Amino acid sequence: MGKLTSAKSMMEAILLVLLDKRPKTDAMFIHGSSVTDPGLDDATLKLSRETLKRGDIGRIVINGVSESVCNEKNLAYFGCEPWLRTLAILGVERKDIVVLPESLHTAAESGNLITLALQSGWQSLTIFALPHHILRCMLQIVYLMEQRHVFLKVYARTLDSVDWNMDAEKTVLGGGFISGTMFNHIAAEYKRVEKYKRRDRVGFTPHATVGELIEYIHKRDGV
Repeated sequence: MGKLTSAKSMMEAILLVLLDKRPKTDAMFIHGSSVTDPGLDDATLKLSRETLKRGDIGRIVINGVSESVCNEKNLAYFGCEPWLRTLAILGVERKDIVVLPESLHTAAESGNLITLALQSGWQSLTIFALPHHILRCMLQIVYLMEQRHVFLKVYARTLDSVDWNMDAEKTVLGGGFISGTMFNHIAAEYKRVEKYKRRDRVGFTPHATVGELIEYIHKRDGV
């Protein structure tokens, strides 16, 4: 697996992502739920509505996995239909929402998002995920852009605050679930960050290292 990520580079990457710039972008993609909690979903969708209303994003993009497939595959995401209904209740017009092709994991979401951006002529994107998940989302899209020789300006966004002591259950693709508090899910995400930096592609799509992510952000911002 190689050496563990250094504490310094991990801290740099986390701070760069959690406190990323918030420029106007062509669209904001909301990664499918990483924990099963309607309250967090509602907070996420309200934030996307407010961001759209301010004119900071041109479109809201959501994962196109259907509610029935999410139930069948035991995903934490409730499905695009419930999210579309909630966004409509919040006053978001359907023309302002783009539904991504069905994407069953973070790598598929990132790859399909890059394709959508290229087809739509988008040059800048905001990606949204919960705080413990957003680092890996950025690592994933940076790797896939590099593999496809694409350069988009991608910015990270998450909730401004989270109750880390709240109960949080994550259903697992293929069956089972991980329970505990939101705090308990941090360690699992760190293990995935270390696992997916491998490049042998055995059973998963790799992502960028934290060093590669830092280099990308410097390039994106002209540092």
